[in-house]
Amino acid sequence: MKFKDIQVGDEIQVIVTKLFGYKASLESDDIEGFIHKNEVSWRRIKDISDVIQLGEKTTARVIKKIEKENVELLEFTLKKEKENPILKNQEKYRVGNIIEVKVKHIIDYGIEVETEGVSGLILVSEISWDTNIHPSKFCKVEDIIKAKIIDVDIHKGTLSLSMKDLLENPWDKINNKYKIGDLTEVVVKDLCRSTGIGNILLDIPSDEIFGKAILDGEVEVFLTIPNFSDNKKKELRKKRVKAKIIYLNIEKQFMKLSFIELS
Repeated sequence: MKFKDIQVGDEIQVIVTKLFGYKASLESDDIEGFIHKNEVSWRRIKDISDVIQLGEKTTARVIKKIEKENVELLEFTLKKEKENPILKNQEKYRVGNIIEVKVKHIIDYGIEVETEGVSGLILVSEISWDTNIHPSKFCKVEDIIKAKIIDVDIHKGTLSLSMKDLLENPWDKINNKYKIGDLTEVVVKDLCRSTGIGNILLDIPSDEIFGKAILDGEVEVFLTIPNFSDNKKKELRKKRVKAKIIYLNIEKQFMKLSFIELS
């Protein structure tokens, strides 16, 4: 069989010639190709050797032909559409549905979960309204948790989920409680100097110090601060300070305050 005669969708007998953890090299006669670990199973796996072994012979389907310069490669999949766990239960796996999932792995950027052979991911931004808390603080491996489906990737057979959507939105309370010009208290988390990007996004002068702070114990806001000495700035970290609300956008969930004094 020649490379030029092969079409996307063809199934070919191949042998596994190399394993790299995240992918494997496959060969069939003089034709070379590869398969990514996400294409060997509908379940999320850590290492491709969990599913296929060196020297193993199998039938794989071509999903892409790569031709550039002197390179001719095929990309394969072992997934079969009829085994797609999402297609088997489309009523359950719809955006907006709330489901129970089991925690499989906890990583810095989120929580990997699974339910009935369907893999899902809850990103840090979808775990809690406070994105500075590590995912490990909310659950542990093997826990059963509830989450809302916010996106379905039928091709990959995966779900994007949210725990945050099941919680009360603290910005709803902010909307009813505060307005521009109000004086309040916040706890300073950290400080830094404004950057070019920061100026555009936060409307903060380039010579001004700003930082993140917590309002009402749960809402992260931005705080502009006078150009204090380094020692004075360090003293502000973790401290409760008085501040004035100078900008408020509930829709974008963004508030900016101006430092007044230590509480």
